[in-house]
Amino acid sequence: MLTKHAKGMWMTTSAGQLTSLKLAMLAVAVVIASCGSSTVQTGAGSTPGERPTQCENAEGIADLLGSGLPLFDYDPATDVADLVAQTDVVITGTLDSVVRVESNNSNVSAGSEFLTAIHAPDPIAYGDPDDQFLTDFGDQQRFFIGSDWTGGDDPLAEDVLFDYGRTRFVAFLTSTGDASFPWAFGPQGLHVWCSGDDEVQSVIDAVPIGSTIDPSTFEQAIVEVVEPTQEFDFVDISARVIADDFRAGETWTARLVESVNNINPALTITDPDLDLSGIRDDEVLFEFVMAESGSCPLGPFETLRFDQLSRVLVPTFEQVQSPGDTCTADANPHLLLVAVAREDLPTSDFSIATSTSQPSGFDPVPISAVELAADN
Repeated sequence: MLTKHAKGMWMTTSAGQLTSLKLAMLAVAVVIASCGSSTVQTGAGSTPGERPTQCENAEGIADLLGSGLPLFDYDPATDVADLVAQTDVVITGTLDSVVRVESNNSNVSAGSEFLTAIHAPDPIAYGDPDDQFLTDFGDQQRFFIGSDWTGGDDPLAEDVLFDYGRTRFVAFLTSTGDASFPWAFGPQGLHVWCSGDDEVQSVIDAVPIGSTIDPSTFEQAIVEVVEPTQEFDFVDISARVIADDFRAGETWTARLVESVNNINPALTITDPDLDLSGIRDDEVLFEFVMAESGSCPLGPFETLRFDQLSRVLVPTFEQVQSPGDTCTADANPHLLLVAVAREDLPTSDFSIATSTSQPSGFDPVPISAVELAADN
């Protein structure tokens, strides 16, 4: 777990004391400016069809998320490493919606009567967050900051929906200890952009203060701090494809298929003519369910790749040029079933996974080489 941010580092203050200034008064028109649609529907009952057609104006989104925030006096982080050290967990993903809600906890709202509540379903956490984060965030899938609105009609009085899949973010979160509002962000803690943008928009302050950065460089800087570069020593292991590109199973999972009878039933239901008769007694079956972007499908399966350092076996696919400039963040199941000759597998225990960098909560699955040999 990352070092916890010290309490009391930032607070509301007068304008003359400001290290960082964020204007809180925004027009309702900001809501319309946030995305590429001429109108943006609000309200919890809005349907996906009422969402903006595309995310185009990340600066407008940042202004909207920053509406009603107080002025801050705090010790700004000098770089990403410094900010990570003040933070419990760093997450990235896609914004779904935002709304202002009442607060009953001064530790979260920092003197405000309301909170800006940001909904971000299914984010990916950098590094290795502890189980408490996975539990707390999994319940609400929201994070917060104290805010108030006194400028007329509140643009966040009802849910504002974003162009889900293209409205990207990185958030540096701190645990509040309150189960109702468990995760909050500070003045340098939230950054947004639209897919394809060449510049990150900070909701309050950039890190370092006043800097600009493109999304890929920003994310790489976080990875280098939270997930130090891992060394690999790969060898290829040939595998025979039994089934590929089926929309079945839970993404990011892998398993040893003990027999033909344990094959995912969705395979034979989807493809009644699937030929399983050629599977030999000297072969081992592995199932991998990849997470595939709807706009950037995986290419044909190439081979299995075994890292001799971590002893993890993963599948590789051919690179396919995306038809667009960017890939959407949806993660669709892409099931692969392969057969591997027992004699080609590692002779001591190993693990299988869909990737050498699995998301939190999806650890590589251990495989006993002794048991595989005993089954032969």
